[in-house]
Amino acid sequence: MEGLGRVQKLVEDLTEFSSSERREIVEEDINDLLDRALNLASNELRFKAEIVKQYGTVPKMLCDSSQLMQAFLNLLFNAVESIESKGTITLRTRTHSSMIWVDIADSGLGISDDDLGKIFNPFFTTKTLGNGSGLGLHQAQTVVESHSGRTTVMSKLGRGTTFRLMLPLDRFADMRAESLG
Repeated sequence: MEGLGRVQKLVEDLTEFSSSERREIVEEDINDLLDRALNLASNELRFKAEIVKQYGTVPKMLCDSSQLMQAFLNLLFNAVESIESKGTITLRTRTHSSMIWVDIADSGLGISDDDLGKIFNPFFTTKTLGNGSGLGLHQAQTVVESHSGRTTVMSKLGRGTTFRLMLPLDRFADMRAESLG
């Protein structure tokens, strides 16, 4: 029954994700959105990574949930690909000032100093030919910027990488006022 429940939830999340071709600004709980991304990525993650959730209490925010879901998926897939055998992926959320912070940290190989300045460039990849388009991190950064946010990265070779997404809570405040009025 537990397995059937997981399959049902996965199908629901996939249906919602794939049917959201339209760009729609909705009020979203970022912790729930991260959980849905984890559910969609579960096949990739389960054999290589222990998932640690350190979610803070964060207010709902207006956002394009399908775009943010794709950004979270791209970061989760990069995290698991950086882990050679078995490691940890930690998801943290918190509110600081008027921003929601989302950290996606892995215990993988890390990123060299030479590559750190290039990782958000479109088509830049360290993967072998045919194993990556080099668009995932660029897309994630573009989504965060479309929400008037910022993306930072901290990495140490052999120790892992942390991507921090900083999303302003009031980015769509005018839309919220219109929808309430």
